[in-house]
Amino acid sequence: MDIDATNSTLTITNTADGAGDDMTISQAGSQNSSLILSSAGTNEDALTISTSEGGMNISVTGDADTEDLDIFTVGATTELRLSSASSTDEAIRLNATAGGIKIDAAAASNLTTSAGALTIGGATQVGAVVVQSAQAAATAITLNASDAAGGVDIDATADITIDSENLIITTSTLTSNVGVLEITTATDDGAAE
Repeated sequence: MDIDATNSTLTITNTADGAGDDMTISQAGSQNSSLILSSAGTNEDALTISTSEGGMNISVTGDADTEDLDIFTVGATTELRLSSASSTDEAIRLNATAGGIKIDAAAASNLTTSAGALTIGGATQVGAVVVQSAQAAATAITLNASDAAGGVDIDATADITIDSENLIITTSTLTSNVGVLEITTATDDGAAE
């Protein structure tokens, strides 16, 4: 069945007057067939799916290899954006209930917040938080509090261990408020306090 409109506007509408008055567009039959929505429009809203009330669910049930939910762009300057106007603490939520989450990028990336603290892990984090870099540079991992009044606070209820070929500390004041500050060199087993 073909429904064509040339040089005109085509509208297909179902006006509901009760619960369950759904409109269904489906591809039936367990075959190598597809339901395709496409647009050759040139405006920023070339293809729009929206709800004026209620939510939206997108799900896939395929369990074979490549039967994934793929959302991608192909243009070199075409960006993929996720945005939310919600004011809740879960305005955008990525939740893998059984597996992990992997984020890869081919260029430098930033994770920032314009208000409030940025927390990685948190009080409910039961596993380790690992920050790792394979870069062969003296600044492979950098902690930088750039504001003149900013600092770096490291707290632990157990020991803090730093293993390094060389440990360089440049500071005007080095203070041990509680307990012993112990520095042991690789060539001298004696501990300096």
